[in-house]
Amino acid sequence: MPFFDETGTRYRERLEAAKTAVRLVSATPELVSASRDMTRSARLLAAERATRSVDTMPVDKFDSLWASERRFVELARVELGLPEEFDMARTGPENDVDNRL
Repeated sequence: MPFFDETGTRYRERLEAAKTAVRLVSATPELVSASRDMTRSARLLAAERATRSVDTMPVDKFDSLWASERRFVELARVELGLPEEFDMARTGPENDVDNRL
């Protein structure tokens, strides 16, 4: 079990609260599953970061997180009745200032 310091604990609590909120209001099991997958990817990345420096983090952990986030957003947009033409290509890690933990 990874140890969460004061900063990490706040992030973990917010992640768990968001996951629970999605479960409470989602109309589809697919969205709940996508939320679970995204949360799992974030947890795995955090656990990996606990034992590595930023420069040695495996890229596949980030790729998994971004892929699960894209899937979650796609399903959430469908559930909310938003246009499917949303450009997910502009929301990936390459557009973040710094995608490392």
